[in-house]
Amino acid sequence: MKSAFPVAVAVGLAACTASGITDNTGNALPENRGVQVQLNVAVLLGSEIVWSPDGGEILFQTDESQPRLMAAPLNGGSARLIDGPRDAYTSIAVSPDGSTVYFAADLQAGRRSSYSVPAAGGAATRIASTSSLVARIPADGGLVLPSPDGNGFAFTAAPDTLYYSTAGGSTRIGNGCERVVRFSPDSRHVLCQRGVLTAGSYSAADLQTKTIQSVDVVPQAQGSLHNVQWTSAGIRSTILNPVGFELWDVSSSQSTLVWTAPQRGSIAVDTRNGAWTAGGDRIAFWLVECLKQRGFSQCDEGQSLLYVVQLASQRSGIVAVARGVQAGQAMAFSPDGQRIAYVFDGKIYHQSTAIP
Repeated sequence: MKSAFPVAVAVGLAACTASGITDNTGNALPENRGVQVQLNVAVLLGSEIVWSPDGGEILFQTDESQPRLMAAPLNGGSARLIDGPRDAYTSIAVSPDGSTVYFAADLQAGRRSSYSVPAAGGAATRIASTSSLVARIPADGGLVLPSPDGNGFAFTAAPDTLYYSTAGGSTRIGNGCERVVRFSPDSRHVLCQRGVLTAGSYSAADLQTKTIQSVDVVPQAQGSLHNVQWTSAGIRSTILNPVGFELWDVSSSQSTLVWTAPQRGSIAVDTRNGAWTAGGDRIAFWLVECLKQRGFSQCDEGQSLLYVVQLASQRSGIVAVARGVQAGQAMAFSPDGQRIAYVFDGKIYHQSTAIP
């Protein structure tokens, strides 16, 4: 397989002692993709995958001219249709009780709409639409997100207005929210991305007081934002810099180095995909390594290493190895954090998150 080396942030100033790397010579590791989910269709590369709340299914988008939204059972059986066909699916999320699936799709006349659909399948209900600028530019967060308590969902409407919807109707919260990123665990606040073109431009919305305030999730000159989470401990983000990953605590304005990058020039951290457990105790990301490089950017042989980092202990390890030069593919922790699913070569795999 031949492909250009994936676009990612190169790292490497210190040695890595994580389990799985045996030396710093760039040797190939034995392939270990975990358990393959049986599918009769290909998964669209670069799209999202989402676990059902009970951990029994993985939702994905098919790789077709008119993609469909489907759910694949982990215990065998055929994938089932949830919705489709449409142009593309983003912002895929499932309500806590597993009854409803939310997504954004149908980029038409410069707008993309948010929908809800029964998880068992059926007719989708349109919620709202947003501008083409937000719909086309990859960014953190999405256009619609159910609340953790299961009582409602937040969504954005063009151009940057946040709404919160319950059984009693929708309430306008305010402007300054182009993408919904995270709910607080108590479902009272929403973290939003304010501008899709400005890294670190985030705000927190109070659903009760209907106020929106700016939040700095990336410290100045600290690095680039990789992922952000809101747990009972508050808003925290992972920042990638040349040394490795730092955990940034927004409330205390303190950072901790939780993972040190290997010292090799042929590696890069994929900055487009990452995952955080629901409890906020672990993160996962791809470390992409070129084993046989041709020229400056052409890689003829490579491997993608799926890292999991235990944030409290700062212990890390490789839980999956996929040979090939493709990277930048979706991943997601199971609801209990015990397994992680990822896409590679149009297939879905899942693996234990126990660090070797």
